[in-house]
Amino acid sequence: ALVKVTGKVLDKITLHPLASRVEVANLATGETVAQIETLNGQGTWQFMLAAGKNYGLNIQSEGYLFYSENLDLTKRVAA
Repeated sequence: ALVKVTGKVLDKITLHPLASRVEVANLATGETVAQIETLNGQGTWQFMLAAGKNYGLNIQSEGYLFYSENLDLTKRVAA
């Protein structure tokens, strides 16, 4: 099964969208499984990721500190 993961990169104060590099890595293997540049002026991104795995999400925007989050897709969530 696939899981749709979406997000939007915004400046915390102005809430303006940011051009960013978004990368997702499989934490078990270290392999980069998805990456995108949010150059669309909207700061939006989305990926389809395999369920049952644990991922690391990393976001970088020029002039900002990086953001990192764990995406644990190993747990089953009832619809």
